[in-house]
Amino acid sequence: MNKAVRLALEQAEMRERARQEKRPGIRKRPFKRLIPDLPKEELEAIVAQENEIVPQEAQPQDGATTFTFSQVQSMMAQMMQMNREAMAEFAKELKKPSDEEAAKQAEAKQRREKLIASMIESAKVETAERKRAQDSCNHKKPNGIINFGGQVHGDRVRLICKTCFKELVNRPATPDDMQQGPLELLIENQRMGLNA
Repeated sequence: MNKAVRLALEQAEMRERARQEKRPGIRKRPFKRLIPDLPKEELEAIVAQENEIVPQEAQPQDGATTFTFSQVQSMMAQMMQMNREAMAEFAKELKKPSDEEAAKQAEAKQRREKLIASMIESAKVETAERKRAQDSCNHKKPNGIINFGGQVHGDRVRLICKTCFKELVNRPATPDDMQQGPLELLIENQRMGLNA
């Protein structure tokens, strides 16, 4: 029998005797604070339950399932994996925006797409306009002199039209280019009579 129950039972018997003898209750044991006041019949029922023999069908049978430590560990690992997956799914649900936020995000995305489309369109128009201007340019000043500009950059000669900014020459530099300047400019200047 459980010691606490036995003490409670003894205390209940002492209270019962004290009531019968019309004496004040005996409170010698501090155990009284831990166990509520129960009638003697309830305490005896508790003691009977503790001493009761487990019925045969409640006892483990020969065919009962038993698990080894490694099996329990593997089951726990599976449960932890399932828990992780459930928590990941839960986190995804938490990260989903509300309907208002989703509408705002969709509107912002649509605005960005329109802006990008208009930028692409304006770039195409600008490129076409530049190509048209370069194709119609004669690369000369109004007085008939060429409107080239450029220089020797390291080992390359680069010349552009100063009117339409079309790159007219982009070639490797020769030693003559390095000493006298781009050959194309020299030839054109000689033709026009500028280098006498």
